[in-house]
Amino acid sequence: MFDHVTLRVADLADATRAFAAVLDELELSQTTSTPSFIGLGDFALTQTDEEHPVARRVHIAFIAPTPAHVDRFAQAGIAAGFDR
Repeated sequence: MFDHVTLRVADLADATRAFAAVLDELELSQTTSTPSFIGLGDFALTQTDEEHPVARRVHIAFIAPTPAHVDRFAQAGIAAGFDR
């Protein structure tokens, strides 16, 4: 079992916008915010630095309450650019 997941990203503002769009469809909202860290419940994003590179090849699965939430999550992800 895990307690939380944090991804290091190159552009925190862009990643925050993209993840907020998809996680909003699962009814998850921002819980913490600093200039270099955004918390969305037990999921977080943080800005990279010289000692901590971008997270790559990470697979994370979120729980969706209904199939409709999954569909909205997928559409929001495509709109946010996650289809690349």
